[in-house]
Amino acid sequence: MAEAFLHGIGLLAGLLALVGAVLAGLAARAAWRLAALAAAPLPGPALAASVLKPLHGAEPGLQANLVSTLAQDHAAPFEVLFAVRDPADPAAAVAESAMAAAPGIPARLVRDPRLHGPNRKVSQLINLEGLARHPVLVVADADMRVPPFWLGAVTAPLADPAVGLVTCLYRGEPADRGLWSRLAALGIDWQFLPNAALGESMGRAYGCYGATMALRAETLARLGGFAALVDLLADDHALGAAVRRLGLKVVLAPV
Repeated sequence: MAEAFLHGIGLLAGLLALVGAVLAGLAARAAWRLAALAAAPLPGPALAASVLKPLHGAEPGLQANLVSTLAQDHAAPFEVLFAVRDPADPAAAVAESAMAAAPGIPARLVRDPRLHGPNRKVSQLINLEGLARHPVLVVADADMRVPPFWLGAVTAPLADPAVGLVTCLYRGEPADRGLWSRLAALGIDWQFLPNAALGESMGRAYGCYGATMALRAETLARLGGFAALVDLLADDHALGAAVRRLGLKVVLAPV
Protein backbone atom coordinates (compact mmCIF):
# COMPACT_ATOMS: atom_id res chain seq x y z
CA MET A 1 0.00 0.00 0.00
CA ALA A 2 2.84 2.34 0.85
CA GLU A 3 4.34 1.63 -2.54
CA ALA A 4 1.07 2.56 -4.28
CA PHE A 5 0.88 5.76 -2.23
CA LEU A 6 4.43 6.75 -3.17
CA HIS A 7 3.68 5.91 -6.80
CA GLY A 8 0.63 8.19 -6.70
CA ILE A 9 2.67 11.00 -5.13
CA GLY A 10 5.26 10.57 -7.86
CA LEU A 11 2.62 10.76 -10.60
CA LEU A 12 1.11 13.90 -9.02
CA ALA A 13 4.53 15.53 -8.74
CA GLY A 14 5.29 14.64 -12.35
CA LEU A 15 1.95 16.08 -13.50
CA LEU A 16 2.56 19.32 -11.59
CA ALA A 17 6.06 19.55 -13.07
CA LEU A 18 4.62 19.06 -16.56
CA VAL A 19 2.02 21.78 -16.00
CA GLY A 20 4.74 24.09 -14.68
CA ALA A 21 6.93 23.40 -17.69
CA VAL A 22 4.06 24.13 -20.10
CA LEU A 23 3.25 27.39 -18.31
CA ALA A 24 6.93 28.36 -18.31
CA GLY A 25 7.11 27.70 -22.05
CA LEU A 26 3.99 29.76 -22.73
CA ALA A 27 5.29 32.59 -20.53
CA ALA A 28 8.65 32.55 -22.33
CA ARG A 29 6.86 32.76 -25.68
CA ALA A 30 4.73 35.68 -24.47
CA ALA A 31 7.79 37.53 -23.18
CA TRP A 32 9.64 36.91 -26.46
CA ARG A 33 6.73 38.27 -28.50
CA LEU A 34 6.55 41.34 -26.26
CA ALA A 35 10.29 41.94 -26.70
CA ALA A 36 9.94 41.65 -30.47
CA LEU A 37 7.21 44.31 -30.46
CA ALA A 38 9.25 46.60 -28.22
CA ALA A 39 12.21 46.40 -30.59
CA ALA A 40 10.15 47.99 -33.38
CA PRO A 41 7.26 50.01 -31.88
CA LEU A 42 4.33 50.79 -34.12
CA PRO A 43 4.10 54.40 -35.36
CA GLY A 44 1.25 56.50 -34.01
CA PRO A 45 0.16 60.10 -33.54
CA ALA A 46 2.36 62.20 -31.29
CA LEU A 47 0.42 63.69 -28.38
CA ALA A 48 1.50 66.59 -26.19
CA ALA A 49 2.30 65.20 -22.75
CA SER A 50 3.42 66.13 -19.25
CA VAL A 51 5.65 63.55 -17.54
CA LEU A 52 5.16 63.52 -13.75
CA LYS A 53 8.13 62.05 -11.90
CA PRO A 54 8.10 61.88 -8.07
CA LEU A 55 11.57 61.55 -6.54
CA HIS A 56 12.88 60.42 -3.16
CA GLY A 57 16.54 59.83 -2.46
CA ALA A 58 19.53 59.57 -4.79
CA GLU A 59 19.07 55.90 -5.60
CA PRO A 60 21.62 54.05 -7.78
CA GLY A 61 21.40 54.99 -11.45
CA LEU A 62 19.08 57.95 -10.85
CA GLN A 63 21.09 60.35 -13.02
CA ALA A 64 20.98 58.02 -16.03
CA ASN A 65 17.28 57.32 -15.44
CA LEU A 66 16.34 61.00 -15.42
CA VAL A 67 18.56 61.79 -18.40
CA SER A 68 16.77 59.07 -20.39
CA THR A 69 13.40 60.62 -19.53
CA LEU A 70 14.52 64.01 -20.78
CA ALA A 71 16.07 62.55 -23.97
CA GLN A 72 12.80 61.61 -25.64
CA ASP A 73 12.49 61.68 -29.42
CA HIS A 74 8.90 62.96 -29.38
CA ALA A 75 7.30 64.87 -32.26
CA ALA A 76 4.82 66.72 -30.02
CA PRO A 77 5.54 69.18 -27.19
CA PHE A 78 6.30 67.59 -23.84
CA GLU A 79 7.52 68.63 -20.42
CA VAL A 80 9.01 66.79 -17.44
CA LEU A 81 7.99 67.73 -13.90
CA PHE A 82 10.17 66.35 -11.11
CA ALA A 83 9.00 66.55 -7.50
CA VAL A 84 10.60 66.25 -4.08
CA ARG A 85 9.04 66.82 -0.66
CA ASP A 86 12.18 67.75 1.25
CA PRO A 87 14.20 70.63 -0.28
CA ALA A 88 17.33 68.91 1.05
CA ASP A 89 16.52 65.59 -0.66
CA PRO A 90 19.67 64.53 -2.59
CA ALA A 91 17.45 63.60 -5.54
CA ALA A 92 16.91 67.33 -6.12
CA ALA A 93 20.56 67.90 -7.01
CA VAL A 94 20.48 64.91 -9.37
CA ALA A 95 17.38 66.27 -11.12
CA GLU A 96 18.97 69.70 -11.47
CA SER A 97 22.09 68.13 -12.98
CA ALA A 98 19.99 66.12 -15.46
CA MET A 99 18.03 69.23 -16.48
CA ALA A 100 21.25 71.22 -16.92
CA ALA A 101 22.47 68.54 -19.34
CA ALA A 102 19.27 68.93 -21.42
CA PRO A 103 18.73 72.72 -21.60
CA GLY A 104 16.37 72.53 -24.56
CA ILE A 105 13.80 70.34 -22.80
CA PRO A 106 11.03 72.07 -20.81
CA ALA A 107 11.52 70.66 -17.31
CA ARG A 108 11.29 71.88 -13.76
CA LEU A 109 11.86 70.68 -10.23
CA VAL A 110 9.00 71.24 -7.78
CA ARG A 111 9.78 71.32 -4.06
CA ASP A 112 6.46 70.90 -2.26
CA PRO A 113 6.24 69.47 1.27
CA ARG A 114 2.46 69.07 1.36
CA LEU A 115 1.12 65.65 2.32
CA HIS A 116 -2.45 64.80 1.34
CA GLY A 117 -2.62 61.27 2.77
CA PRO A 118 -0.56 58.21 3.66
CA ASN A 119 0.58 57.47 0.09
CA ARG A 120 3.50 59.86 -0.32
CA LYS A 121 4.05 59.15 -3.99
CA VAL A 122 0.43 60.01 -4.75
CA SER A 123 0.77 63.13 -2.59
CA GLN A 124 3.56 64.28 -4.89
CA LEU A 125 1.39 63.54 -7.93
CA ILE A 126 -1.39 65.68 -6.45
CA ASN A 127 1.12 68.50 -6.05
CA LEU A 128 2.16 68.15 -9.71
CA GLU A 129 -1.29 67.57 -11.21
CA GLY A 130 -2.29 71.21 -11.27
CA LEU A 131 1.04 72.33 -12.76
CA ALA A 132 0.91 70.10 -15.84
CA ARG A 133 0.37 72.08 -19.06
CA HIS A 134 -0.46 69.30 -21.51
CA PRO A 135 -3.64 67.20 -22.01
CA VAL A 136 -1.89 63.84 -21.48
CA LEU A 137 -0.30 62.93 -18.15
CA VAL A 138 2.40 60.27 -17.87
CA VAL A 139 3.33 58.99 -14.40
CA ALA A 140 6.80 57.43 -14.42
CA ASP A 141 8.78 55.95 -11.54
CA ALA A 142 12.24 57.30 -10.76
CA ASP A 143 13.92 53.91 -11.18
CA MET A 144 12.86 53.46 -14.80
CA ARG A 145 15.42 53.92 -17.61
CA VAL A 146 13.55 54.38 -20.88
CA PRO A 147 14.41 54.31 -24.60
CA PRO A 148 13.97 57.46 -26.72
CA PHE A 149 10.67 56.22 -28.22
CA TRP A 150 9.10 55.47 -24.83
CA LEU A 151 6.96 58.61 -24.57
CA GLY A 152 5.54 58.17 -28.05
CA ALA A 153 4.78 54.51 -27.44
CA VAL A 154 2.88 55.10 -24.20
CA THR A 155 0.88 58.11 -25.39
CA ALA A 156 -0.06 57.27 -29.00
CA PRO A 157 -2.81 54.74 -28.05
CA LEU A 158 -4.65 57.55 -26.21
CA ALA A 159 -5.57 59.06 -29.60
CA ASP A 160 -8.27 56.36 -29.58
CA PRO A 161 -11.11 57.69 -27.38
CA ALA A 162 -11.92 54.12 -26.31
CA VAL A 163 -8.50 53.84 -24.60
CA GLY A 164 -8.41 55.34 -21.13
CA LEU A 165 -4.97 54.37 -19.86
CA VAL A 166 -1.71 53.03 -21.27
CA THR A 167 0.85 51.14 -19.23
CA CYS A 168 3.93 49.05 -19.94
CA LEU A 169 6.00 46.24 -18.49
CA TYR A 170 9.64 46.49 -17.48
CA ARG A 171 12.68 44.32 -16.92
CA GLY A 172 15.12 44.27 -14.04
CA GLU A 173 18.73 45.43 -14.03
CA PRO A 174 20.97 45.10 -10.95
CA ALA A 175 21.95 48.43 -9.42
CA ASP A 176 25.30 46.90 -8.43
CA ARG A 177 27.11 43.55 -8.43
CA GLY A 178 25.81 42.57 -4.99
CA LEU A 179 23.88 39.33 -4.46
CA TRP A 180 20.63 40.93 -3.30
CA SER A 181 20.54 43.41 -6.15
CA ARG A 182 21.11 40.61 -8.67
CA LEU A 183 18.43 38.40 -7.07
CA ALA A 184 15.92 41.26 -7.12
CA ALA A 185 16.56 41.81 -10.83
CA LEU A 186 16.22 38.08 -11.52
CA GLY A 187 12.89 38.07 -9.67
CA ILE A 188 11.59 40.71 -12.07
CA ASP A 189 13.01 39.10 -15.22
CA TRP A 190 12.23 35.46 -14.49
CA GLN A 191 9.06 35.64 -12.39
CA PHE A 192 7.18 38.93 -12.76
CA LEU A 193 7.85 39.80 -16.40
CA PRO A 194 7.10 36.48 -18.14
CA ASN A 195 4.03 35.79 -16.01
CA ALA A 196 2.66 39.30 -16.52
CA ALA A 197 3.32 38.99 -20.26
CA LEU A 198 1.49 35.66 -20.31
CA GLY A 199 -1.47 37.11 -18.44
CA GLU A 200 -1.62 40.07 -20.83
CA SER A 201 -1.45 37.80 -23.89
CA MET A 202 -4.39 35.78 -22.52
CA GLY A 203 -6.38 38.91 -21.70
CA ARG A 204 -6.54 37.85 -18.05
CA ALA A 205 -3.95 40.06 -16.36
CA TYR A 206 -6.06 43.24 -16.00
CA GLY A 207 -2.76 44.94 -15.28
CA CYS A 208 -1.89 48.54 -14.61
CA TYR A 209 1.81 48.75 -13.88
CA GLY A 210 2.79 51.80 -11.84
CA ALA A 211 6.24 52.14 -13.39
CA THR A 212 4.52 53.89 -16.34
CA MET A 213 0.90 55.01 -16.54
CA ALA A 214 -0.36 57.43 -19.21
CA LEU A 215 -3.86 58.87 -19.36
CA ARG A 216 -5.71 61.95 -20.52
CA ALA A 217 -6.07 64.69 -17.91
CA GLU A 218 -9.81 64.77 -18.50
CA THR A 219 -10.04 61.04 -17.72
CA LEU A 220 -8.20 61.59 -14.45
CA ALA A 221 -10.56 64.46 -13.61
CA ARG A 222 -13.55 62.16 -14.12
CA LEU A 223 -12.03 59.82 -11.52
CA GLY A 224 -11.61 62.59 -8.95
CA GLY A 225 -7.94 63.26 -9.70
CA PHE A 226 -5.01 61.65 -7.93
CA ALA A 227 -6.67 62.58 -4.63
CA ALA A 228 -8.96 59.57 -5.09
CA LEU A 229 -5.89 57.30 -4.70
CA VAL A 230 -4.02 58.95 -1.83
CA ASP A 231 -5.29 56.55 0.85
CA LEU A 232 -4.38 53.42 -1.12
CA LEU A 233 -1.19 51.37 -1.26
CA ALA A 234 -1.80 49.70 -4.66
CA ASP A 235 -2.63 53.00 -6.34
CA ASP A 236 -1.64 51.69 -9.79
CA HIS A 237 -4.05 48.75 -9.65
CA ALA A 238 -6.80 51.02 -8.30
CA LEU A 239 -6.27 53.54 -11.10
CA GLY A 240 -6.52 50.86 -13.76
CA ALA A 241 -9.67 49.42 -12.18
CA ALA A 242 -11.25 52.88 -11.98
CA VAL A 243 -10.52 53.58 -15.65
CA ARG A 244 -12.09 50.26 -16.63
CA ARG A 245 -15.21 51.12 -14.60
CA LEU A 246 -15.63 54.14 -16.87
CA GLY A 247 -15.94 51.71 -19.78
CA LEU A 248 -12.50 52.59 -21.15
CA LYS A 249 -9.70 50.21 -22.07
CA VAL A 250 -6.34 49.83 -20.36
CA VAL A 251 -3.76 48.78 -22.96
CA LEU A 252 -0.18 47.60 -22.82
CA ALA A 253 2.29 49.66 -24.86
CA PRO A 254 4.95 47.85 -26.93
CA VAL A 255 7.89 49.24 -24.98
